[in-house]
Amino acid sequence: MDQGRWIASPAAEFAWADWSDGHVLYHRTSGKTHFLNEAGATLLREMLANPGEAFEADPALNGLLLRFETLGLVQRVRGR
Repeated sequence: MDQGRWIASPAAEFAWADWSDGHVLYHRTSGKTHFLNEAGATLLREMLANPGEAFEADPALNGLLLRFETLGLVQRVRGR
């Protein structure tokens, strides 16, 4: 299965709070707040560091990216 490429929603849509045991992300567009573990926060921040650039993920991250897609935090880029 093609894992595809991914792009994060614009950084302006997010407000972050970092705590010793995790990260809280408020998604302004949906009005929802999400708790992210270290892996999730690192992945999303890495994607946000390169706005507008499609991210080709390791297949091991596919489950996390699919969950982020469901939450509206990232989008799959169709085609090449």
